Amino acid sequence: MNHIEVFSSLTSGKLKNILSRDLPYKDVLSIVRKVNTKVIYENVPLSKVNMQTESFNFQALGYRSHDDFTITTTTGKTSDFVNISVTPLCFYELDEKFNLAPAPDKRSKIILGLLKDEFERIKFRALYILESSKNENQVTFYAKKNIMFVKTCFHNHKILFHDLFTLHPDYIHDSDAYIHYNINYFLIKLRLFYEKLFEYFLDTGKKTEKQLLAELFQLNPTLLYQQNKQSNLVSEPEPVMASSEPLQQRYAADTSLAMAYETIGKAHNISAEKVRLLVEIAGKVKWNGNKNILGDIIYQITQKIGKNKMPLLKASPETLSALISLICVDEEGQPLSKSTFKTLLQPDKSDKRPKKGSNGKIDIF
Repeated sequence: MNHIEVFSSLTSGKLKNILSRDLPYKDVLSIVRKVNTKVIYENVPLSKVNMQTESFNFQALGYRSHDDFTITTTTGKTSDFVNISVTPLCFYELDEKFNLAPAPDKRSKIILGLLKDEFERIKFRALYILESSKNENQVTFYAKKNIMFVKTCFHNHKILFHDLFTLHPDYIHDSDAYIHYNINYFLIKLRLFYEKLFEYFLDTGKKTEKQLLAELFQLNPTLLYQQNKQSNLVSEPEPVMASSEPLQQRYAADTSLAMAYETIGKAHNISAEKVRLLVEIAGKVKWNGNKNILGDIIYQITQKIGKNKMPLLKASPETLSALISLICVDEEGQPLSKSTFKTLLQPDKSDKRPKKGSNGKIDIF
């Protein structure tokens, strides 16, 4: 059984009606009941209904007590058979304190309630597996399988959050961005929970919450460049168009970005001002020559030995190529290719750089 089915469905689009702007549920309990009402037995003879319901293992489905659910029946394949379903009577709040920003509207507050409830149910199901299973191999498989599900959901869903974050850097005040951030945040918390609970059964390295949050906010250079261009556009009045949909509140770029700078800075342990500076200079330097000339110039600086027998500029090709791609654009205003400069800065790629004595060679030493 996939115990993170709800998160899998939220990140794959199967529950897209729940994430739509027209949320059809009025409170947390109604959405929890919708998601967690399940048929537990099909086509049970009427004579065996009581026996089946009394033997129902509610802990395996993440319920804490008999008072937390109700059992109902519907007609099965004939009138002599019934299907037995279980439906929640309550929703669970978090047992531990998470650093959650207040929901910006009722819709996001309801969905946040669903995420909290599902997190607690997943925890209870995992604890039940750990306590009830006597087979170490089964527990190991269960732990690895669910961690794999969590990693896959996080990897796929952070792309959507990046798109929303670019449009709404002040993500905690935009309903869509807030919801999709918290789906990723709870996936991070789930991974940490599984890795801690099943630590004995796992042989892989673990990441910290700080590292995983850094991955979530790690935008690629092209995305940062696009965000920078958008934030520097001069605002002009937009024509009023007739529409049946309510107007959505917009946030000023300077106010929104200020909060984003602080959030990203905390995730990477650098000041918000440095993050602001990085965004402001992204895509501001234009290189009008051949890319291999610029790559060769930077390569020369990394090879020239200065004081203390150290290179004048010491950094990996990966770091330098990422920096060039973020800051520099070509004649057409497009970010310079990270992969191209990573190649040009490799010591064994002299054939990619201008040859000594050629017109394109600029010797700086």
